[in-house]
Amino acid sequence: MTQPIAFSRQRQAGAANLLITLVLSMSITLVTLAVAQTQLTEQRMSNNSHWHTRLSLEAQSQWSNAIANLTENFDTLNWVSAPDNEGSMYQQSFTTPDNSMRSSITLSRPDKTSRFIDLKATSTRNDKSGLSASFSQKVRILTVLTPTAESPPALIINGCITQASNSTSIRPINSDTDTAGESVRLTGTQPCPPFPAIDLHQGSINTQRLRRPLWSTVLTVSIEEFSTMAETEQQLPDAERRYSIVRTADLVNGRWTQSMGSPTRPVVVYFPPEVECPEFSPGVRIYGIVFIDSSCPDPIAGVRFEIFGSLVINGDLNASGAELNFNHIQVADDRLTLLNFPALRSVKVPGSWRDF
Repeated sequence: MTQPIAFSRQRQAGAANLLITLVLSMSITLVTLAVAQTQLTEQRMSNNSHWHTRLSLEAQSQWSNAIANLTENFDTLNWVSAPDNEGSMYQQSFTTPDNSMRSSITLSRPDKTSRFIDLKATSTRNDKSGLSASFSQKVRILTVLTPTAESPPALIINGCITQASNSTSIRPINSDTDTAGESVRLTGTQPCPPFPAIDLHQGSINTQRLRRPLWSTVLTVSIEEFSTMAETEQQLPDAERRYSIVRTADLVNGRWTQSMGSPTRPVVVYFPPEVECPEFSPGVRIYGIVFIDSSCPDPIAGVRFEIFGSLVINGDLNASGAELNFNHIQVADDRLTLLNFPALRSVKVPGSWRDF
């Protein structure tokens, strides 16, 4: 009787050991699988993080390339109407040489004349993972003119009008309407005498004290930079020159005799202090900005003188004795609201950056 009982106990002990062994084996297997799953997850996370970094860098690189292209080719880009018919847009797409990523560039602006551009670059992994990164920011395209000088009043004086005649006419944007803009801007520190009888065509006369020199209020480049730009264009035909610095030798008996610019190709003409204020010959017509860096104590013209853009004088103006017509560029072409110069550079608009 004792042998069957002993054998039964041995069988029970063996079964218990087998069960414990199976449980331990399963536990080890589960732990191994859990560790493998954790490592796989970490590897995927590391891989995704690596690709997110690559995609972010690619998006920012394409954004920088788009900025350069925008500045160099702003006026020749093929802008099309936005899908919602609000503003216009321009799109481009690229694929990396190894075909691992594709990128798209989208430029958008609220209207065809706006120089505020929303620029978004998106880079996507070129597989079915759906991984992507985007970089976007609003930029402002700058020309040789400051934003406030792109559509300036027809006359800016850092002083006063000392004399004038009834034949002086100053037409602002939207002249002779209920929405006529600024005709004259006075920037001097001294109060001026009562304004003479000039036809302002329902425009306003505003006083704006300057916090910086008149030059930098109107132009985005320094006088030295402007001199370089003007010298670079010296070899061009007169019809192709945008920027000019007048020298004393360019005057004929103290007079400026040349008409310049056109409605769609305005110019900037600078008369430095050493040239003083010239007299403009009869019939001279200039489209753009005429910047005279001195006062004009003598009549600025003897017969007739026209500007479509803005006359800027760093001092007083004697507007007597001639038929003077100072006009906003819109008067030359009612479709124009800005003085259109080539883009020089772009600046980021603060607070408009997004990265996601």
